[in-house]
Amino acid sequence: MNIQIQNRIKSFLWRAGAMVFVAVATYITGIGDIYKLDLKYLLNLAVITALGLVVAEITKYLNTNK
Repeated sequence: MNIQIQNRIKSFLWRAGAMVFVAVATYITGIGDIYKLDLKYLLNLAVITALGLVVAEITKYLNTNK
C-alpha cells in the first residue's frame, strides 16, 4: 500500500476518534442524564461525521496528487 494512503488512513482514524469523543461528550453533557441517550441519534451523528471525514481525506489525497 502506498505510504500516502497509509498516512491518510491514520489521519482519518485519529480525526474520527477525536470527533466521536467530542460529539459524544457534548451530547451527554447537553442532556444531563445518561439514561436519556438516543442511540439512533448518536449513530446518525457518527455516520455523518465519518462521511465528512472520508470526503475530507479524499479531497486532501486528490489535492496532493497534482
